[in-house]
Amino acid sequence: MAQSFNQFRRKITFLMIAELVGCANAAKNQDIDTVINFKSFSKHWINVVFRDGAVPSSTHTSLPVPVLRQGQVQIAYMICPFRVIQGPVQMRPPNQVIWCDPVSADITAEAYVSSDYFGQADDPGKNLPEWSFDNFPKSGENSYDNLRKRLFELYDVLFPVWATDSTKIDRVRLQNLTCEFLKIFNQVSEPPLRPYYYSLGNDYFKWLRKLAG
Repeated sequence: MAQSFNQFRRKITFLMIAELVGCANAAKNQDIDTVINFKSFSKHWINVVFRDGAVPSSTHTSLPVPVLRQGQVQIAYMICPFRVIQGPVQMRPPNQVIWCDPVSADITAEAYVSSDYFGQADDPGKNLPEWSFDNFPKSGENSYDNLRKRLFELYDVLFPVWATDSTKIDRVRLQNLTCEFLKIFNQVSEPPLRPYYYSLGNDYFKWLRKLAG
C-alpha cells in the first residue's frame, strides 16, 4: 500500500541529509534498510518492468516522473505505442500512465489516457515528430548510456530532497545538481514527450526550475 506523503517524508529524511552534507559513506555503513526502503533509481527504476516480463517492444516506457498524487509521493511512467525503423523512432502520444510506490515499487494505479490528460492536443492516431538515438555518440562521456546513468544518479539525490521538502540542505550544491539534472534530462528525454513530462510531473519540475534559478 502506498504510504502517505508525511510518512514517506519522515522515512527518507535521514538519507537526504546524509547525501547532501557529504555523509553518504557514513549512511552506507548503517543498516539503511531500517531507515529507508526507497528504491534507488540507478539500481532499480532503470530496469523497471510492468506485470510479467518486459514491456512489449511495440510500446515505449518513459523515464520516471516523480509526482505527488492524491497526497502521496509516487513514481509515474508514461507508456507510448512506438516502433523503430532504421533509426528514427515513430512514437504516438502516451496512451497509458502507471504509478508506482517508491518504497515497494508496486504498481499503485494505472489508467488509459489521451493527450488532453496532459493538456496536449496531439492526435492519438498520428505519430509524434520523429527522433533518433543515433544523435548520441556511441561512446564517451556524452554517450546516451553514460548520460542516462548520470541522470539516474541525480534522481537518487534530488528525489529525496523534493519528497521531504527539507531546508537542511546545501543550497549551492543543490542548485548545481539541479542545473545538471535539467541539462541532462533535456539531452536524453524524448523530445516530443517533454511537454508530457512537464505536465505529469508539474510539481517536481517546477521545484527543479525554481532551485536552478
